[in-house]
Amino acid sequence: MKIVFKDGSVYIPYNYSGKEHELENNIIEHRDIIFGEKSVFLEKTKIQTWENKTTIPDGFVLLLEEEKWFIIEIELNEHSYKSHILPQLLGFIGSIDILSNKTSLINAFYSEIRSNNKLKSRVET
Repeated sequence: MKIVFKDGSVYIPYNYSGKEHELENNIIEHRDIIFGEKSVFLEKTKIQTWENKTTIPDGFVLLLEEEKWFIIEIELNEHSYKSHILPQLLGFIGSIDILSNKTSLINAFYSEIRSNNKLKSRVET
């Protein structure tokens, strides 16, 4: 078993094999630590692919200080790159330039910020 010691803390690796939902929940729960306090995370928002199919990434993150946004897809290393991960990524890449996706995401981020006082104060500072 591998053990990591850092700053007086002990870290023991955890095996998420077959527990992708648990990994997703942990990332969402700790999103401020992972993405930073000046970020906005949207969970599972539908977007259209260039093939006019619907796809749902695990999330989107908006980094306020960097003025950048990212598509988040959480995967276990046991999934096949060729048959599972690569097709998802290609669908996401093809969806980036679709105007209706951009409009939907802007509206979703805006709604999320307006409805959450904690996020609203992050944006205003």
